[in-house]
Amino acid sequence: MTCSPDFAEIMIEIATADIPDYDLESTFPNDLVEALPVVELNDELNESLGRDFVDVFVSVKRTKLRDYMKMMTQ
Repeated sequence: MTCSPDFAEIMIEIATADIPDYDLESTFPNDLVEALPVVELNDELNESLGRDFVDVFVSVKRTKLRDYMKMMTQ
């Protein structure tokens, strides 16, 4: 699968961005359940990656999480 040049550039920019000194325990979500709403509502991600991409990404991750939870409780 080949990424579009714009997408690849955005991902490189995100990966190489200077990250300020955060208190990781209080700033970052603890798990995927907490992280998905943060991703979904993040204006910068929605603007740079596109709302449609973020919606599909979050939807896929929620489906995978739901499937995993179902499997673990059987």
